[in-house]
Amino acid sequence: MGKPTNNRIVIGIAAKMGCGKSTLAKEIQKLRPLCRIESFGNAVKMEAALRYGFPLGWGHTAEGKARIISHPKLPRENMTIRDVLQWHGTDYRRKQFSESYWTDVMRDVMGIFPCTSFIIDDIRFPDEAEMVLSFPNHYLVQLYPYREWIPGPNAKHESETALNNYKHFDHVLGPNYGDLPAYAKSIVKGLKL
Repeated sequence: MGKPTNNRIVIGIAAKMGCGKSTLAKEIQKLRPLCRIESFGNAVKMEAALRYGFPLGWGHTAEGKARIISHPKLPRENMTIRDVLQWHGTDYRRKQFSESYWTDVMRDVMGIFPCTSFIIDDIRFPDEAEMVLSFPNHYLVQLYPYREWIPGPNAKHESETALNNYKHFDHVLGPNYGDLPAYAKSIVKGLKL
C-alpha cells in the first residue's frame, strides 16, 4: 500500500452532495494546475460498473445515476445507479471487506502519481478524513450546505451523514461561504502550493 510522504500536500474536501466539493477542488486546480484531483467515488464507480455491467459514464451524471438496473450480485432488483454506488461502496466493500478498503485504494492511487499535491474532493467518512490528516502537510475543509440547498432522496444514507459530528476539520465554511474562488486562493496561499 502507498505510504504518506513528508513533502506531499493533501487537501480533503467534505460536504453533503451538491454543496460545492468538486467546484472548490476545480478552483484550487485552476490556480495550481499541477495539483491532482482524486475522488474516492471514482474508484467506487469504476469497480461497480465493471461488477454490475453498466456504462461507467452513468455514474458521473445525475441522469445516469437515476437509471435503474438489476443484477444477480445486487441485494435487490431495480436499483438506481446511485443506490448501487452507495450500497457497493458502503454496505458491500466497507462493511463486508474492510472499513479501510477505499482509503487503501486511494493510497495506492496516490502512490502511482509523482505529483506532490492532491485534492480529494469527496471525503465522506471519518477514516477518509483521518487519512488526509495522516499527511504532515494537510488541509481538511468542510463546506456546510448553502441556504438554498435541498436534501435529495439519498441524503440520509450513511455516506451523507457519517461526518455529521466529526470535529477534526482544519476549517469549516458556514452556509454563507460565498466566493469559492476567493477561498481557493486563500488555501493555495496558506499551503504554499
